Amino acid sequence: WRCLSCHGRPAYCAPCLRASHSLLPLYQVEFLHETHYQKTWLQQVGVEIFCGHEGLPCSMQISRK
Repeated sequence: WRCLSCHGRPAYCAPCLRASHSLLPLYQVEFLHETHYQKTWLQQVGVEIFCGHEGLPCSMQISRK
């Protein structure tokens, strides 16, 4: 993984990318697919956006079934 939005386009493993970018959900990232980088979303490494509740999941979540 690498971040196109960070200075120098640093490389990360998926857990480190998730941890370091959890508050930067609009940053552009790529992952190495065989011989080339492919653009993707931070959602692919588990970054989630929570609106309200100071960026934390709502404790009153309703099932989506």
